[in-house]
Amino acid sequence: MNFSSLKPVSKYYNEYFRSFRMNAHQHKDDEIMYVVEGMCRVPCFDSEAGIWTEYLLSEGNYIHIRGGIMHNLLVEHNSPCRILNLEYTANDQTVKLASPWSFIVDDGSFFHILRVVHDILDEWDSGYYTDKVSAERDLELSLALLERKIALQQNRHPVPDDFASQYVAKAKEFIRAHYSDDLMIADISGHVGVATAYLQRLFKQVSGMTIMEYINDMRFKRSKYLLTHTKLSIADVAENAGFGSRQRLSQIFRDKERCSPGQYRASAYDK
Repeated sequence: MNFSSLKPVSKYYNEYFRSFRMNAHQHKDDEIMYVVEGMCRVPCFDSEAGIWTEYLLSEGNYIHIRGGIMHNLLVEHNSPCRILNLEYTANDQTVKLASPWSFIVDDGSFFHILRVVHDILDEWDSGYYTDKVSAERDLELSLALLERKIALQQNRHPVPDDFASQYVAKAKEFIRAHYSDDLMIADISGHVGVATAYLQRLFKQVSGMTIMEYINDMRFKRSKYLLTHTKLSIADVAENAGFGSRQRLSQIFRDKERCSPGQYRASAYDK
């Protein structure tokens, strides 16, 4: 690993690993690991959900990890890997990523920009640049392109479609079984095995609604059924459906049906 004297990069390397097992660690800088050849595993820790999520990266895949996220790197002895790595302080003016980390499939364009960044760092170390100001200016411009490319590729290919569908389907299955409980989004992401913010983004992308919108929709449908098929009190309907209070249930019905739960029940009986 090379330490950089050019801001905002702190470390970088282009290494071929026959086998490697890094200890779990975190640092203040953002990190990019790009697999040039072979494959590796990168576990990341979601402190909010209290779970590790592991990604298998193969050639043309990279992961962007936000500063402060616990992670490590694993390369098996029978599956060597070349990694192009960069640790840097992210520009606060750039588009911020929704997830604490992003697994991305590159179309080849990101790799070329990352190589330019590495070339600038190598040229500075070899004395190609005559002054540090010029080197840091070129580096800042290349990093801005790099971060823009991360944002574009994350939005275009945030996760392979089959993985996204599987994650969302697993989340919906868990929600259907537990929506009447005091359900937290961290509970769902913990069951699925991905970061909370990451699951929220995937869920919106695949289903067209947020996780809480989906939960409340399930609860609303349940409460409508209970109002028209049972003699439970309004408070008991609210509790059974997962809304927790009569006031919350009444608010939902005013928003969606323009009437109170009692009025909805009475109108159903009148039909």
